Amino acid sequence: MMKIKIKNENVSMALFTVLILLLFLLFPVRSWTLESRSNQSTDKNTAVLKTQESKQGTGYPMKKKKPVSQTLAGETAALGKTISGKTRGSETAKTGKRTTRQAVITENAVKYPSPETILYPILQYQIPEARRIVLDNGMILFILENHELPLVEITAVVRTGSAYDPPDKEGLAELACLSMRTGGTQALTGDALDDQLDRYAIRIGASADMEMARFNLSVLKENLERGVDLFSQILQSPRFDPPKVRTDKDLIRERLRRIEDDPQEYAFREFRKHLYRGNPRGNQKTMASVENLQASDLAGFHHQYFYPTNMMISVTGDITQDEAVRLLSRYFLPSTLSGKPEAPPPPSARGNGQAILVPKETPQSIVLAGFAAPAKNSPDYFAFSILDFVLGSGGFRSRIFQEIRNDQGLAYSAGSFYKAREDYGVFSAYGMTKADSTLKVLNSLKAIIEETANTPLTPDEISWAKKSMINGFLFSFVSADQIAYQQMMIEYDRLPQDFLQRWRENIRKVNSAEILLLARTYLSADRATIVVLGDEKRFDGPVK
Repeated sequence: MMKIKIKNENVSMALFTVLILLLFLLFPVRSWTLESRSNQSTDKNTAVLKTQESKQGTGYPMKKKKPVSQTLAGETAALGKTISGKTRGSETAKTGKRTTRQAVITENAVKYPSPETILYPILQYQIPEARRIVLDNGMILFILENHELPLVEITAVVRTGSAYDPPDKEGLAELACLSMRTGGTQALTGDALDDQLDRYAIRIGASADMEMARFNLSVLKENLERGVDLFSQILQSPRFDPPKVRTDKDLIRERLRRIEDDPQEYAFREFRKHLYRGNPRGNQKTMASVENLQASDLAGFHHQYFYPTNMMISVTGDITQDEAVRLLSRYFLPSTLSGKPEAPPPPSARGNGQAILVPKETPQSIVLAGFAAPAKNSPDYFAFSILDFVLGSGGFRSRIFQEIRNDQGLAYSAGSFYKAREDYGVFSAYGMTKADSTLKVLNSLKAIIEETANTPLTPDEISWAKKSMINGFLFSFVSADQIAYQQMMIEYDRLPQDFLQRWRENIRKVNSAEILLLARTYLSADRATIVVLGDEKRFDGPVK
């Protein structure tokens, strides 16, 4: 038997030769398969062609092939018909949808009437009432518990203010209240007091306005007794440390020095001076009057006004009535003083209709016109409140705002406000404009105000004012602190105890004739106090 020997180097060559042989063997098979499939397809086409030819020969009509242009035209026409049909169908569908939607709207209009025509019962809101308690020391307490958060808010008001400042000592009330807070107490220096307040997260504030001094305490329940202790020390035994008083005087004098840098604040300061001229409320502090005040003046002021029977206090938050009575009776001691200090006489607030110019080199002017108005305890208070709302305090729909700002575009701010106290009231209208439209704004204010004295307010205006004021009334009582404070101020102003409860009823009862009579009584141009702050050289005419 023959033996074949293959060397290692010839193995690769042998394998390559085998692969070549396999390719040559497989390629004809693949070609034959493709050729066979091609022939089958050709045979099928030939058979179909022969069938068509046989049909033509046996009586079947053979459709002739159209030119390309005719074919395209036909296809275009067919497409147009299709689109037209779809469009008509779409329009029909849309019309059907609109008809259906209109039917639904009509049905809903019957089923669900307009909100304007719905009759519903008037919302009855009962104002929560704080408890009124007279303590053994004579102090009047208003308390309203609210245990939602572990906080207690206390507000004390004292019947005094800048209107009580003696002649040549203007600024006394403001400086005294400020130094009571910063100057420390008989037991603590000012710095030691600040450390105590910071350590126990106690906040105490002090301020004085024209006819009231106000002190506020906010404290966590866990630090309540310490907070009341410090609060009582500030109110009853202030230190009035001379270095602290000196610092407070410098702060007030610096604010006075810079007041003319704020045209609006400067204008209203001058306006109050002329509106209340001849009355203590018109006296304004000066650099000299503040500089002349001494620590002994502050101590005398405190002794004259800060005693329990001349103070009222409201307490709200996480505290019970028994706790409040116990703490206040413990830390606010009785005094040998009693009664109420004599209040300044009410101002006449009557001008002569002549404009008073306050020179100020500024590209903008501030125009103010003030009138005497009913007091808060007057039956006319409610009707005049509606008159003020329609004239300017009602915002965008008010006459002054609508005419001067929206229609004429003369002012970036325009409106009115009505301030009423127990024995007097003032009404003021204002406009803030560029210098070259100062006279236009002044004349527009006069014309709008005079119109209300000649023409009654429209029923729509009165209805809008009543609804807005009654709806907004609720927002004066969103917190326990507000509720107690409002009730305290009713007694402070010596108003009827049911003033708040009957406020909405009294607003609803106002009629057009009452408002017209009040406008004719109070809003006469020849009795206005008019103040114009600005650069007269830039005005659009002389103000007078």
